[in-house]
Amino acid sequence: GADLIIALPDCCHFPGSSSLVTLLLRRLLEDEATLQAMMETEIRSQVTKIWRKNNPRSVNGPGQPKAYLKSFMKAVTPIICRDPMVFVKAISTSVKIEPPSAGSSSLLSSRDSQVVLLSPEQRIKNSKLLSPHVNVSVD
Repeated sequence: GADLIIALPDCCHFPGSSSLVTLLLRRLLEDEATLQAMMETEIRSQVTKIWRKNNPRSVNGPGQPKAYLKSFMKAVTPIICRDPMVFVKAISTSVKIEPPSAGSSSLLSSRDSQVVLLSPEQRIKNSKLLSPHVNVSVD
């Protein structure tokens, strides 16, 4: 694995090869806990980024960052593809999905759902609730 990547001859190098090698080595060496922590960080980052884009005047204002479900799913698709089961664990400890408000029409219901960041206390609580259930192998 890693020995072969590191031992590639000079003729195999190309612009960007060091970035690719770094990515490959990181993926070879990272464990599930590291991947989940990275996904949690990226999930929180994406919700905040979408919220700031849609609410430029509220960057430091009141309220918890939130994003429409469709925009959020579009933004996190690459990390879902990385490892879907780890993503499920990461999302369950990072955000909650709020259903649309009662005034929404039935045609927009799922599109109007919002992804809301959990507070640090809620994240700890969800992690504790999830921990006895996450060791199930899905092979």
